[in-house]
Amino acid sequence: MTKSKLLTFAVIALFLINIITLSFLFFKGPRPDGRPKHSPSEIVIDILDFDEQQIIEYKKLIDKHSSQINDLDQKINETKNRLYLELASKENDSKKDSILTILNKYTSEVEQVHFDHFLEIKKLCKPEQLDNYNKLILDLSSIFAPPLINHKNDK
Repeated sequence: MTKSKLLTFAVIALFLINIITLSFLFFKGPRPDGRPKHSPSEIVIDILDFDEQQIIEYKKLIDKHSSQINDLDQKINETKNRLYLELASKENDSKKDSILTILNKYTSEVEQVHFDHFLEIKKLCKPEQLDNYNKLILDLSSIFAPPLINHKNDK
């Protein structure tokens, strides 16, 4: 075998190895933030082993939950904007405190909506799925945690 054929073979082999490695990392590896590639809803469906009818009902719950959370998120953002506008005014602690109280109320409502959502999911479970549900609730914070943002490189 000549040197050029050997070199061509080596380049092709290395190229294929790189493609296979990158494909494996892309399709099988975790996301850059370390979380699995499956969506939280897919994880819930998988852990609870929902049947087709349960999945349909669960998706309805997700739509309802998303709508409620989006409304509250909008209210929270509007309230935060009102709060930060207070930075431009002369010190008015009573108005700031009032806005913070409203903001805390909305934040509390968000947590109540989340809590109620998982109670509704529990109602979807069959008795044999409740052990998996109890395991699921122990992992809720990691499943639904937002991705970590690295602000060190922001400029």
